[in-house]
Amino acid sequence: YDDLGLPCDLLRGIRGYGSERPTDIQRRGIVSLLKGLDTILIAEPDVERSKIFCISTLQFIDMNIKESQVLIVSPTQYNAYDIYKQIKV
Repeated sequence: YDDLGLPCDLLRGIRGYGSERPTDIQRRGIVSLLKGLDTILIAEPDVERSKIFCISTLQFIDMNIKESQVLIVSPTQYNAYDIYKQIKV
């Protein structure tokens, strides 16, 4: 994750969550989303895919703004809750 240009606080959180290196699809997704590109990734629904959304989203959130800043659309309630739990950590 070090070479993705993420802030130190975010890197610390990623490592605290137990991730050391991104998978190939995570790397492609995070790089694309951080460039502001519309991104379509095809992957099995799992925690690894959810990390792409969480890491990319957290990069852009301003913690001083209390209003909604991001909308992540999820195909299932379970998947939405999984993403929510990861972002809350």
